[in-house]
Amino acid sequence: MAALRPLVKPKVVKKRTKKFIRHQSDRYVKIKQNWQKPRGIDNRVHRRFKGQILTPGIGYGSNRKTEHMLPSGFRKFLVHNVKELEVLLMCNKSSCAEIAHSVSSKNRKAIVERAAQLAIRITKGWKLSDLLGTNILSLSNLYHHSVSKEQGKILLSIEYDQWYERDPDCPR
Repeated sequence: MAALRPLVKPKVVKKRTKKFIRHQSDRYVKIKQNWQKPRGIDNRVHRRFKGQILTPGIGYGSNRKTEHMLPSGFRKFLVHNVKELEVLLMCNKSSCAEIAHSVSSKNRKAIVERAAQLAIRITKGWKLSDLLGTNILSLSNLYHHSVSKEQGKILLSIEYDQWYERDPDCPR
């Protein structure tokens, strides 16, 4: 099975990649860096004085066409069971499935196998414990991994650089 590619892959432009930090969080350890709006009437950040830290605003939002888009060009859709996977049947060129954290390994295997049949791309599809007792070679085609079985143990050999180039939305 060939690698699943998106129908269109527009360039994703982020207006700002740095996080907004809280006023005076660099000065005091007790003040965490997580953003909180300064509300004091005399506060210079609240009053937007020149040279102060920037405050979040609606203008920093992403383009609607590329909002929530992964670097691979797909959008994530959270899946809890096999039936929810059927929703992606018509839009498998624009959306990919992400299996929910709470899904058991038995159901995870069923979802992965059904996704391979429907040609739906999956992110976070497997854990090493899930691979025991499944058809490893069919999974290796789906995830671009080279997999070999040796003395009853499963060896996953992943060429990180080549794998990451083919599938940039998978975590390293």
